Amino acid sequence: MTRFKHFQNRLAGVLGDRPPVKHAVKWLSGPQAAIFTFHRVLPAEEKCFEPEMSTGVEKFRDFLDWILKNYQVVSLDEIASRNGKPSTKQRPDCAITFDDGWYDNFTYAFPELARRGMTATIFLATRYIGTDRRLWQERLWLCWQELKIEENRRVVLEKVARRTPWFPPAETLSDRTDYASLRRFLMTRPSLEAEEFSLRIEESSNFASARSGRSFLNWDEVKKMQAAGIRFGSHTLNHTLLPNTSPSDAEREIRDSREELAAQIKENVTGFAYPWGALGPRSHEQVRQSGYEFAVTTTAGLVKSSSDRLLLPRVSVSDTVLDGGEGTFDPGKARISFARQIFTVSAKKLLRRKKKSGKRIKVLFVLDLIEAWEGGTERQVHLLIRSLDPQYFETKLCFLFQSPKSVEAGSPCPVIVACPQKTKIPALPLRLWNLTRVLRKERPDIVQAFFVEGIMAGILAARIAKVPQIIGSVRNDGYWRQTKHRLFMKAVTPLAHHWQANSRVLWSFQNKVEDVPGTQIEILPNGTDVSRFNPATHEQRQQVRREMGFSENGPICVCVANLYAVKDLETLIRSAAHLREKLPTIQFLLVGDGPLREELENLANSLGLSENVKFVGRQPDVRPFLAAADFGVLTSLSEGSSNSILEYMAMGLPSIVSDLPANRELLSEVLFQPGNSLDLAEKIYRLWLDLSMRTCLSKLSREIAAEYSVEKFSVRAQSYYSRMAS
Repeated sequence: MTRFKHFQNRLAGVLGDRPPVKHAVKWLSGPQAAIFTFHRVLPAEEKCFEPEMSTGVEKFRDFLDWILKNYQVVSLDEIASRNGKPSTKQRPDCAITFDDGWYDNFTYAFPELARRGMTATIFLATRYIGTDRRLWQERLWLCWQELKIEENRRVVLEKVARRTPWFPPAETLSDRTDYASLRRFLMTRPSLEAEEFSLRIEESSNFASARSGRSFLNWDEVKKMQAAGIRFGSHTLNHTLLPNTSPSDAEREIRDSREELAAQIKENVTGFAYPWGALGPRSHEQVRQSGYEFAVTTTAGLVKSSSDRLLLPRVSVSDTVLDGGEGTFDPGKARISFARQIFTVSAKKLLRRKKKSGKRIKVLFVLDLIEAWEGGTERQVHLLIRSLDPQYFETKLCFLFQSPKSVEAGSPCPVIVACPQKTKIPALPLRLWNLTRVLRKERPDIVQAFFVEGIMAGILAARIAKVPQIIGSVRNDGYWRQTKHRLFMKAVTPLAHHWQANSRVLWSFQNKVEDVPGTQIEILPNGTDVSRFNPATHEQRQQVRREMGFSENGPICVCVANLYAVKDLETLIRSAAHLREKLPTIQFLLVGDGPLREELENLANSLGLSENVKFVGRQPDVRPFLAAADFGVLTSLSEGSSNSILEYMAMGLPSIVSDLPANRELLSEVLFQPGNSLDLAEKIYRLWLDLSMRTCLSKLSREIAAEYSVEKFSVRAQSYYSRMAS
């Protein structure tokens, strides 16, 4: 504790003991009930990973004696059932609660409560009770304690971050090597991802085997306390941060934890505590529908007759609150701390939560237009909309201009066209006005804009329409931008509340080039249906080749790409010319279409490669072509995050791709110099000769692709929009 902090605490203790302050706090508090909340009660020498959660045993004892003199201690159920009305005129009521169900609640807190005949309510995360599990925050803290040197922490963090596609770029690592910063960042992720990340930290630091003992109660201890008058409530199954999880998972955590707890304690479970005090957009309604009679938050305040029983405020208690600077309980300091909590926090936030709870989250995606759903961004938008559960999300697509009927017919949600004129594109002010009218009518909670026209008009219109959350999307590094685009983007970019990128490269682009703060950028990695892309056996590959009329002997390389200049397919064709002498039967399958098809076909014919290079056009299903191939190839000059590479990886295809930062995020083994056809040819030839390397790459690719599965994409997407709406 610093000298200044020590002085502050002593001053607060002195002031809090002065009669005018005592009377003022008592008068302002009136007869309203207080719910005091603890987490852990520990001996002075034992450290807690979160100091704000810890109360020393001696201070806990003194605090209990203090409230016995100043309050009428009743059960939490009693306070909730009376809506804060006092049970006696002499002293205000109070209840004591503990969150999480720590083992020290039984060893240190319970004996002190029993000695004084006091009751309390403990909220349990049921899947931790009776296990050796630890909260991911505690595991991370323990690892960081062992990794005392910052450089060691950085090495471990960098190793784990490379395996984690949603983790920001390496340049941000220096800001996250201390526990508090890393924990803060992980608290923005779905709980399952944060749990998985901390497990990887534990494995990479080799401290997993050193963890022994348990942190939480077992069911025998729960029943002993229950028999002595302690009550129990639910705290979800897995201590899940509700705003950061999908609404369906949040509902399961809330509902099933009540059922599991009731089955264990053989008693009706009436109370719920929101983990970390955080509510998702539907939490209030989900708690009500799950049958709870009351729920507590961590919002500071006293229980009034007007308090919502499912949003009861509490007063936090810890060493930070009770310690007057001498290491002991100071009633004056505690009185000042409680007053500061109670009288400086507004209840408006809770009222807003209640008002929104139960409604579907309205998300409106703005794009200029879509010609077909086969493009990279188009497919990801389609997947994104399908990933948002319609029970909890109401999604709509808004096109600035009329798209083909096939696009509207294949849309996963209703479509609105802001400027339906088919013959003439209206001027920018009219486009902006039409889109603003649409947004004012639809009143979405979230607007997300894609493509340059969609971003420029969508963000501006959303600002004018006062949409609560505006998200811009960055899917490439702006290789196509002209001066006018750069000027427009510079003006519009700051107007979005958040930006969504699909790779670390684009996170850096948005941060460094567009000057967007890193805290406003989220990486939502692309998703691919890994379950549909199963590696082909040798027999399956030969059968597909026979059915499709391809060579059964020589190697086959597949390239899935639109035939545009940025894909640099000329380099691929010229590499085929280099390889023909060594591998005369090699074939390249170009899956895709575009304006350069005729030009590329002429180039292949002029080089005598008509039998080696096959243009198969755009295909609704690329799997047969991937199954026929030995390698995947991508020759792009610019990429944000390639869907083609992900499909190669999911199929277990060893791949040779251009050496671009975005491609290195996915694959780092076989890269060639962009635009260098000879280098590409040499890499293909070496890989063809090295069967063991192809086998290793195939296995590794499948493992990496699992991080980009549709299931994980859905969790991340629903978590992201739930958090935005919260």
